[in-house]
Amino acid sequence: MRFIQRSLFLALAALLTAAPLLAQSGTVFKIRIENTSPVYDFPASGVFNTPAGATEPGAIGPGGAYEFSFYAAPGSRLSFTTMFVPSNDLFYAPAADGIALYDASGNPVSGDVTAQVFLWDAGSEMNEEPGTGPNQPQRQSGPNTGPADADNTVRKVSDGFTYPAVDQVIRVTLNADNAPMFTARIENVSTASTLKPSDGSEQPVPLTPGIWVVHSAPAPIFSEGQATLGNGLEAQAEDGNPADLAAAIGAHTGLTAHFSPGVWALHTGMAPLFTPGQPDYGMGLESIAEDGNPGPLAGNLLSVGGVVRSDFFNTPAGADSPAPIGPGGAYEFYVRAAAGQSLSFVTMFVPSNDLFIAPGVDGIALFDAGGNPVSGDLAIDLTLWDVGTEMNEHPGTGANQVQNQPAPNTGPVDADNMVRPVNDGYTYPNAADILRISVTPVPVRTFTVRIENVSTGSTLMPSDGSEQAVPVAPGAWAVHTKPAPIFTSGEQDRGKGLEPIAEDGDPSGLAAALQSQGAVIASGVFNTPHGANGPAPIGPGDAYQFEIEAVPGARLSLAAMFIPSNDLFFAPGDTGLPLFNDAGEPLMANFTGSIGLWDAGTESNEEPGVGPNQAQRQSGPNTGPADTDNTVRAVNDGFTYPAVSEVIRVTLSPLTTGVADAGDAELPQDYELEQNYPNPFNPETVIGYSIPLAGPVKLSVYNLLGQKVRTLFQGTQPAGRHQITWNGRDDAGRLAASGIYIYRIETPAFARVRKMTLVQ
Repeated sequence: MRFIQRSLFLALAALLTAAPLLAQSGTVFKIRIENTSPVYDFPASGVFNTPAGATEPGAIGPGGAYEFSFYAAPGSRLSFTTMFVPSNDLFYAPAADGIALYDASGNPVSGDVTAQVFLWDAGSEMNEEPGTGPNQPQRQSGPNTGPADADNTVRKVSDGFTYPAVDQVIRVTLNADNAPMFTARIENVSTASTLKPSDGSEQPVPLTPGIWVVHSAPAPIFSEGQATLGNGLEAQAEDGNPADLAAAIGAHTGLTAHFSPGVWALHTGMAPLFTPGQPDYGMGLESIAEDGNPGPLAGNLLSVGGVVRSDFFNTPAGADSPAPIGPGGAYEFYVRAAAGQSLSFVTMFVPSNDLFIAPGVDGIALFDAGGNPVSGDLAIDLTLWDVGTEMNEHPGTGANQVQNQPAPNTGPVDADNMVRPVNDGYTYPNAADILRISVTPVPVRTFTVRIENVSTGSTLMPSDGSEQAVPVAPGAWAVHTKPAPIFTSGEQDRGKGLEPIAEDGDPSGLAAALQSQGAVIASGVFNTPHGANGPAPIGPGDAYQFEIEAVPGARLSLAAMFIPSNDLFFAPGDTGLPLFNDAGEPLMANFTGSIGLWDAGTESNEEPGVGPNQAQRQSGPNTGPADTDNTVRAVNDGFTYPAVSEVIRVTLSPLTTGVADAGDAELPQDYELEQNYPNPFNPETVIGYSIPLAGPVKLSVYNLLGQKVRTLFQGTQPAGRHQITWNGRDDAGRLAASGIYIYRIETPAFARVRKMTLVQ
């Protein structure tokens, strides 16, 4: 009776949540946003073949020049080729690593760079005296004549013949006045008497059309001391024909797309993120589109009408930390949706000032017209959008783009502040060619969770000489795919309903908040003791029991008040409890050892069981002075508390009938207790067993003296095969000693024991 009286307020608070708050309806989808952009080695390349001032392609003689312009980002280099015409296979080019377009301070390079140009031998045809050889272009009967060179490596020319100095034939200059756009000029500075072969003639040195390429890695065209790459350099060096080389380089030239972390929203209605033809809403889309930062928009989306739940994605599939995704990379996340709800998302097109990829304002329909969930790669209209907040620069090279800018949010303001499909005169890939969206409905597995009060009338012994049980209040739970849905250790309470649980045992606010978290695929409250008719705390021998749905990789978090306290609660750590093993198989486990007693940091602690501002004695909710340390942390206040395992036991068991698409899976025909594995074991082992009929099951561990060491499970289970893990600890959480142990299964119709060996 004393317990009931002291818990009256808590029972009333729990009645506020008499109707279960569940976010467990609809279909769970796995969404994959994959970067399908090709990987390009070079951002820019091309051919120069038309002399400055001319209208037709041709070679250049004395006074002639080729000019070409290109964009290049800091760290880029320029390589090019042009044939030394009066030769068999010689060409001008920089060294294999090219000409640096920016100096060590990041400033663009302008001026004469001829000193970085050399005369090279392609090693494809045996050299003849320059200006006289019968197999040189002016005299040969056709392309590619002449015997092969005995040395087939590309090297600086050294064949015993006499050649004019490089700067007597060619001058190469860079103009970076409009950087990151550069203009290169290749000028023929030879004269009619620059080349003087042994036949007594005097000749100029014509130069042929060639190719250019912007690169960051060395040796895009050749490697010194190595044979040609078979990429067309031979035709360039022997016959002045750059076509094959240009095609080979061009096949590896383009804009390699990267995408940033982004935000998704499940919604009804249209346009939760932006409206085409209207300015950005100012909720954080600019931060994604300019800097790849999803935080502000993710924090604001839930205030937008029609948004059911939302979250950000920032960690590539298979990675351990946030990062952009390059070609072949993907972001994956889960979302639970119902018919009539659509999915929208945004991710930054990284090599830009403020561009992003997103579907249209309707979002992506996750169900067809018949209400069936869609599946597979979706042929949807994706668009490359301009958010209209920053003036665009050439893609991939702009100084105010995220990969080049000195700080976030730099660059001049866009004169057109409307969100619109990008149309700025630059060339971009088709959005659907570089981003693939796939949707997979995921079968869920159903588990039974049991939170049992194992305290006794003397579990808590405060300094006033009393002996007390430890009642446990109603709480909230969440199945989630990202860590910390309820709190983060060492950080302040989020103000989303944890305080009312920890101080007053009211889970309604937290349960409501959990439903809108995108990474939470199922959530609810536990408030009615198993076998009871209405909400109430649980005392010794009572339990909360409820079912949850989960997908492989998901985890379970929960929070329930330690009643004789000011603001303490039971919960696992930030990451929650695993529901599946590494093979994706559902776990059956006693998770008590993973539950801690936490301090919400909202109210100053008093001695447990006697404090006047604790739930059983306070005059109303939320009384008592504020805690000077407002962070959520493991309780450590100098008072004495019972071990968690002396108050609650938390167990999990999968329901065989909860497997979607179970097909014709057969139920066991007989009872069976399997040998544990591994055996011997350290630190844990798995015990499997089968029951052909649903009913009560108890699985316990004993030492060789017959003394019970651990109750692994006690409760009702469905028919099927089950397994549970023992971590080598007793019911008090202490490590058991090395030795042989007996494990026993008991049901109304079956009992059996086996032996196992623990090696510490």
